[in-house]
Amino acid sequence: AAPRRTTDDPIGILFMLLSLLSDALLNNLQEVAMTKLGCSSQDLVFYNSGLAFVLVSVFTSLTGELSAAAAYVLEQPHMLFWLLVLVVVGYVGVNMYLNLINIFGVLAAVGVATLRKFITILLSFLLFPKPFTASHALGITLVFASVSLHSYRKLHRGQHMRR
Repeated sequence: AAPRRTTDDPIGILFMLLSLLSDALLNNLQEVAMTKLGCSSQDLVFYNSGLAFVLVSVFTSLTGELSAAAAYVLEQPHMLFWLLVLVVVGYVGVNMYLNLINIFGVLAAVGVATLRKFITILLSFLLFPKPFTASHALGITLVFASVSLHSYRKLHRGQHMRR
């Protein structure tokens, strides 16, 4: 098979940046909700999932994807089992992540999530060989440098406040 050529699509890059900004905002809002407003992680999961359910249901209804998915599940009823597994694993994962935020703060939770994403990407390159470009190396370097600098700054600020 011929190697695939990859391109950098400006819309894809824009969506990635919006996703990163939204993720950062959500993490900080969750920390504020738990530490300052006293929300439990279960409350956050319930309201976040409820809002996501409504938005996804409306969007997929408008695009026709919801009826196509329902037809597929009617043809392949065993998929309900895998959907349930996905829901349970997702629920456990989100609760663990929110507990990390609640106990150790958003920085530690982001560090764990970043490490998980790094391992996922590393496994992707090992299991499904693809070219590793300078852009990949630069991206990895920038992400880990920014997390490391933020951790160092937060640690240094914490030690300065104790004096």
